[in-house]
Amino acid sequence: METEAVRADLLTIVKQHKREEYPRIIRERAAFPYLYHLSAIRENLISGLPVTNGMRVLERNAEYGALTGRLLVMAGQVVSVAEDEAGAALIRARYPDAKGRLTVITEREWAGRGRGSFGESAVGNGAGTGTGAHADGFDRILIAGCTFRYVRELKELRELLTPDGSLILADANRLGLKYLAGCQEEYRGGYFTGVEGYPADHVPEGDGPKGAGTKVARRDAGAGEPRCYTRNEYVRMLAEAGFAKPRFSYPYPDHKFPSAIYSDDWLPKKGELMEHRRNFDRDRLLLFDEGRAWDTITDEGLFGECSNSFLIEAGKRKEQEAKRTIYAKYSNERTARFAIRTDIVQDETGRKRVYKYAQYGEADAHIARIAEAYERLTEAYAGSEAVPGETADSAIRFCPCRLHARQNGAARPGDSAAPHGRAEFPFLSGRSLQELLEEAAGRGDRKQVEQILNEYIRRVGNAGGEIPFRVTEEFCGVFGEQTPAEGLPCAAASDIDLIFPNILLAEPGTAVLQDAENDRKTSVGRAIGGAWEVIDYEWTFLFPVPKEFLLYRALYFAFYQALCGYGWSLQELYALAGITEEAAAVYARMEEHFQDYIRTGALPVRSMQRIMGTRATPLSELLQKGAGADDVVPESEWIRARRIQYHIDREERQDGSIICSGWAFARTWDGRTLPAVITVVDKSGRRIPAEVSRRERPDVAEALKLRRVSSPRFGFDCVWPAAEPAGAKIRFSMGKRETYHVIAL
Repeated sequence: METEAVRADLLTIVKQHKREEYPRIIRERAAFPYLYHLSAIRENLISGLPVTNGMRVLERNAEYGALTGRLLVMAGQVVSVAEDEAGAALIRARYPDAKGRLTVITEREWAGRGRGSFGESAVGNGAGTGTGAHADGFDRILIAGCTFRYVRELKELRELLTPDGSLILADANRLGLKYLAGCQEEYRGGYFTGVEGYPADHVPEGDGPKGAGTKVARRDAGAGEPRCYTRNEYVRMLAEAGFAKPRFSYPYPDHKFPSAIYSDDWLPKKGELMEHRRNFDRDRLLLFDEGRAWDTITDEGLFGECSNSFLIEAGKRKEQEAKRTIYAKYSNERTARFAIRTDIVQDETGRKRVYKYAQYGEADAHIARIAEAYERLTEAYAGSEAVPGETADSAIRFCPCRLHARQNGAARPGDSAAPHGRAEFPFLSGRSLQELLEEAAGRGDRKQVEQILNEYIRRVGNAGGEIPFRVTEEFCGVFGEQTPAEGLPCAAASDIDLIFPNILLAEPGTAVLQDAENDRKTSVGRAIGGAWEVIDYEWTFLFPVPKEFLLYRALYFAFYQALCGYGWSLQELYALAGITEEAAAVYARMEEHFQDYIRTGALPVRSMQRIMGTRATPLSELLQKGAGADDVVPESEWIRARRIQYHIDREERQDGSIICSGWAFARTWDGRTLPAVITVVDKSGRRIPAEVSRRERPDVAEALKLRRVSSPRFGFDCVWPAAEPAGAKIRFSMGKRETYHVIAL
């Protein structure tokens, strides 16, 4: 529970500031309660739920109203239960325009209500008594977090539902992978507390994420001890309360700040789960590579058991198959005018469609531009062919788009989306160009990797038209003043996100890929030579943008997402496309300006862990003297280093952080080659807290003919908050020898 000072500050914020100002305030306060109660990313949990206009919703664990606003957009009437009068006052102040549609009551008033109603004491949003009109039941009841408080109330909540109503419950999984990998328990804190079954000798440290570090006090005699549950435990408790078989969805990375929501009908693919630094409220350990562990778990079909959180829907009776969202991906850590959600929706026959929704009214124009982009791209690439002389079946094609205009602010019947614009697409299946690239790299097949890269470079370079580049006002507004050379060829419409994951191979090529092992090379050649289907062209611009920039972006992401660590360098990829070092520097600045363009004023949640300063400690740092001879040798050990070598592959500003990647090692007088110790310091030499992750770079060892290398962990990624003062330097050291790299950003 927050201190009185924090609650008072939150009340002042919601009274005196607009929602658009919250990201700035969260950054300035840099404390978990502000992120938890004010971040719009919290709403991702419920934005795709089956809640429609005219429904009546009970928000059982309203806290300070982080989800209430989204419910008001989606539903007709909302009843929110706050912990106490201070919490109720905060919710009322937060939504002053919701009179008549929002009823806010306290836990005490809830406990004293008449059965099926709220009694005359229910306080509406500052407008006297509440509706008291829900005796017929609620269409939806939402419990978001702290399920342990309401376990003994589940039967009663079931009785408050309409015959077709449902309970929606979101909470952590005590056997979630992040808790096995070193995150502290959700409610009590402590390492492995839930994994070990809440041993009796553990003293709870907090009651919910907002109360980390405080002692737990029961709120009433019926409350349970703070804890979360496993999948089977949730199923049992709902069955005991009389609910029908529940339907599980899986918020990722968790239910508090999800960026995607999966289901049993749409599970994550290998390499898809890479967001792990979400310990905003407590320090954590990094015991193993969670990304690789997720790959193993998904391969073994265990994602449903190991998901960090659950989003569960359970009704009074068995749910009939109907149209529903089986996957949602949120792209809203951006400025509001670009904030969207992408859903895959499946009907009762199993037919799938894809929808892109504007999360806020400001993004309606962005959705409309996607529909326009389809028309312009289709026109520009109409004559593209994979191989001269082949038919248009081997062309670059774009997934068709149909625009559904906004309907006067009212949700459509049966549509669970927010009442804003949406675009509809057919669902395309197949394998992506990225998958082929990753598989070839994993096999060490350099010729096949090069074949895929060259076909991409050739096809994108030759398609879309040949308009000479010229500087325009629109270009500078998006990409900045540092511009490429005049006259470079541009497409008539430029999809700058024409990257490998967004390109699907046409179905005939996909089938060919399933040929026998000894036909693989021929199969891949046929696959990439067939039609390419582009499934996402959100970032399409109709002013001239050099095709070389499209190649730069695609190769950059291909390197860091698929080829890094497999013996390739980023410079090799640029050389294949004829991109010079000078041009790459210009394109890097263009990319930084583009990221600023789409994120200005927004809060990148993924960077908040660094800003708030909670620690994520790798296992190697806990082991005595580093992790042995095969890891980084600690600087305190007496080592006579002859010289230190390093190279910077990547240096950029992204999501509020500075990212620097490359390789560094020390050569010692006794002939060893060791990974260098890496720290970041400011211009006065003061150490700046930074995250340094290591990876093997056998390509460096091979290219430089290094000897006595047992584990070439020379590669590094170094990240620290961009808010630190200018003049930062990376210090590479070993023993008494050191060298510095000055950050130019």
